[in-house]
Amino acid sequence: MYRGGIRCENGIKTELGDHTGDNISDLNRYFSEYSVIYWAWKNQEADYYGLMHYRRYLSFANRKFETGEVRQVIMPSMTPACIHACGLDREECMRETIMQYDMIVGMDHDVVDDECKDRSIKNAKQFWLQYHASYLKPEEFDLMLELIRKYNPTYEQDTIRYFNGLRFRGFNCFIMKKELFYEFCEYVFPMLFEFHERVNRENNSTLTNRNVGYAGEWFYSIWVERKIREGKLRIKETQLICFTDTFCSSELKPFVPEKREALVMSMNYWNAHHVAATLRSVMDKADPDKLLDIIILHLGNTLDRYLNASIGYTVDQLKSMAQDYPNISIRNFNPAYELDRVELGIHTGIAKKEIWYPALLPWILKEYDRAVYLGESLYAENDIQQLFCIEMNGKTVAATMDLYFIAAANGYVQGFREREGARLGLHDLYNYYSSDVLLMDLAVCRDRYDLQNLIDQAIVHCPKTSSELINLLYQGDAQPMPQEWNAVFPLEPKYYELSEYFPEKYSLGAKNPSMVNLKTMSGIARSLRLPVVKKMLEAAKSTPFYEEIVNELWSGQGNIMLILPSYDGYDVYQGLSEKQEKEDNFLRKVKRKIQRFIF
Repeated sequence: MYRGGIRCENGIKTELGDHTGDNISDLNRYFSEYSVIYWAWKNQEADYYGLMHYRRYLSFANRKFETGEVRQVIMPSMTPACIHACGLDREECMRETIMQYDMIVGMDHDVVDDECKDRSIKNAKQFWLQYHASYLKPEEFDLMLELIRKYNPTYEQDTIRYFNGLRFRGFNCFIMKKELFYEFCEYVFPMLFEFHERVNRENNSTLTNRNVGYAGEWFYSIWVERKIREGKLRIKETQLICFTDTFCSSELKPFVPEKREALVMSMNYWNAHHVAATLRSVMDKADPDKLLDIIILHLGNTLDRYLNASIGYTVDQLKSMAQDYPNISIRNFNPAYELDRVELGIHTGIAKKEIWYPALLPWILKEYDRAVYLGESLYAENDIQQLFCIEMNGKTVAATMDLYFIAAANGYVQGFREREGARLGLHDLYNYYSSDVLLMDLAVCRDRYDLQNLIDQAIVHCPKTSSELINLLYQGDAQPMPQEWNAVFPLEPKYYELSEYFPEKYSLGAKNPSMVNLKTMSGIARSLRLPVVKKMLEAAKSTPFYEEIVNELWSGQGNIMLILPSYDGYDVYQGLSEKQEKEDNFLRKVKRKIQRFIF
């Protein structure tokens, strides 16, 4: 919660805390944002007073967003693009809107239809007692009604009506004219102070001790509903924006200033164990006399606090893998600000932000000249830094061919070439690159391309994978690297069918590979007798995630490991197993069941 205001002195912004002047700052742990409301009431003179939280803001956008549960607009981070989309960077427009109304408040929502979907719930009070028992106790609802009768008796019927209704507003986000703000404060604070004095906190948790603030949400909502029902004021209801991640990453600098090269991988909640196994093989093969700068890209915080804690712990484990390698640095980085508009996600038609990382590395690694990007589940047989020695010949990207895609275009899937060529706008589907192993000349790319133009171009084609993005954005500006850096082995069930459609110039990559792409092994029955599988598991053994890899791979009896197959509509592997897809769907369902965001 942001506690205070902003004062400008000689053009310099100075933060003011709610501990100055006449204040109740010491009660903040009980009163939550009401300590700030009290401070503004007692210490600031203004024509309008407003409150927004550190992550929740009233929308001033000139559009209505699709919303999730609790009717909040979910924005992933506070990047300039997200802020602009919400209309929060247009001061004059905001002023003009504010001055048209006596009060601006967040929209209310139906607690059953928009939250719990539980048809046995008959009213908002019952919903809170059943689904948010840690917020307010039954006797505290009784106390709230008693205080209304004592201090604001004309609101008694409004309170009973609100308790018995199904709609709830809450969150205390508003903008009010001065006279209304003062009226509200005079209405609410006598009740809050007595509520604070009378509640029993003997066995309360830290969260339950915020019950004064939660009671304040009900008092606020009842007061607003009364004003709307009276119909005497100009009141605007607008959407409430919730930014899931308010953290801004510090600028990413090279580990060694004179070596502006990095090895990059992407991590999410589901793939950390594969990333770890790949990293171990990379570090074991790395030249000990050369410095290796490894960057792990990952998403920022979500509204799932367990997921956030788990990812944080996972990142620490990955970074700890470098502690025995004095020449290797592993750092994590959230590229939200660098990608900016991509952060708007579903609001701009962009899904799965991770797939954008490889294609947009030049702007993520702004201080770097070259980068190697590795997909998950790769096993390195040689020193990856050899890739930095590849001559780029004026091209932006060097990559291996995606033989599965090329096989589909070469006749394995009827109509594939015409259909996908039209969808992706690609002229030559026989030179389709994989994003599993990339070398990028970042400096040349930044000089040659404009980030926003690239994003505009990509959005039109609705890319599904990182490989699609690479081929879309750098068509004609990529060159092949030796296929053995991403060799296809005869391990897929359909390998022998597919291999009949591999162009001969690429089909020998598995003869004596420098690198084996274990991603081609997902979706197959794998035998522990295969040397390449033994090598991968051997690398995984010395990571903090070995048990996860074994648990994921092992099913059935004996020495056969089974993974559920996953092919797209063209029977071409897309890199996400059915098991992972089910887990992703499960996670989405869990998130949908989050009844209310409490932090």
